[in-house]
Amino acid sequence: MFSKIRNRILNLKAEYSVIDLLDNVKEIVEKGNAIAICPQPTGPNWKGISIATENLFTGIKLEIPQFYSNQLITDEEFKELFIQFKALGGEKVIINGFPKYFSKWVGILKELELKVFVVFHGGLSEFSGKNPENISLGLILDLFKKNQIDRFAVVKKGLDLLLTSLTGKKVYRIHPNVKPLEIRTSERTNKKTQIGVFSNDSYNKNRHNQVAAALMVENSEVHILGNNEFSYFGMDDRLKVHKELDHEAFLNLIGKMDVNLYLSYSESWGQIVTESISKGIPCLTSSSSGIYDCNKYLTEQLVINENDNPIEISKQLIKVLEFDFQNEFSTYLEILNKNSETLTSEFLNS
Repeated sequence: MFSKIRNRILNLKAEYSVIDLLDNVKEIVEKGNAIAICPQPTGPNWKGISIATENLFTGIKLEIPQFYSNQLITDEEFKELFIQFKALGGEKVIINGFPKYFSKWVGILKELELKVFVVFHGGLSEFSGKNPENISLGLILDLFKKNQIDRFAVVKKGLDLLLTSLTGKKVYRIHPNVKPLEIRTSERTNKKTQIGVFSNDSYNKNRHNQVAAALMVENSEVHILGNNEFSYFGMDDRLKVHKELDHEAFLNLIGKMDVNLYLSYSESWGQIVTESISKGIPCLTSSSSGIYDCNKYLTEQLVINENDNPIEISKQLIKVLEFDFQNEFSTYLEILNKNSETLTSEFLNS
């Protein structure tokens, strides 16, 4: 009945056991009647969805093996997993992330008379230049209108109101919670100002403006992820490149900075912002996600409206380096997590 998922995609080396997935399902059902599934994070966007899923639905996440949006486990194997899920008392399947093959699986879940909830973690800007037939939100909305999806939630501010208006059906808004404040206690021997620009290299992440602004800070070292695209500044000696970090190592790196920058042109939420704050490190961001909306002071100090202007970014960056935000961070995280709990409970249980 169950088999090994072999190398069905060219150059894929890993193998996955469906039996292991079934064991995970059994462990999750012991905690309640819901399970939150998301695709395996083979790429930066999927990784963000996986982390957000764990933060939203702690302890009930099941990662579905895939290879860069390509299906690995068969429809039959997926169905058998959720036959077992239902037999063990499971009732709700919360889908996070939506590669195209998930459309078939929604049908399978409805055939099994399971409740299907879907969370969309992105925004509209990411669909620029894509084939409309492959846009994940379009797939979700089609199923939602056909009542194949019982409840639908988004993370991006305002998108819930837009989609509620367009569909005539209630769309919820939820957002991830955040780990408690963990202030750095160890002192660094390096006296240079440490600035993190920790986003991927896609256009909307606005890395070049942020790196330029960080280099304008006197005696700074600027930390980046992935490839160095910034040699044209002629300051490679001040750029510190980090590659192939797991999430724990990444969080450790965030906590060693004096300030972090995450000024995207478009952002659904901005997990790096809250991860930075949870380490006690200020993080400047753009106004695209509303992530600081619950704290007026942090909005005034850490939100940059001119995120395409490195001079304005650097001016605010220099100011922020003089501030102590710890009391505000503590208040902010408490309110943010209460709000997350309330919104998620409403989505799942109302």
